[in-house]
Amino acid sequence: MMERGHRGTTIEKLVQLAEYFHVSTDYLLGITDDPTWRGPEE
Repeated sequence: MMERGHRGTTIEKLVQLAEYFHVSTDYLLGITDDPTWRGPEE
């Protein structure tokens, strides 16, 4: 449903998805083609 634009998500869920798939949130949102995940700031 989210992929088709029929349902949204929360910021928290978006971050969880990015962490799970080890990609950036920008990549999930289609802002960039670079899936590089940089992880939490140390």
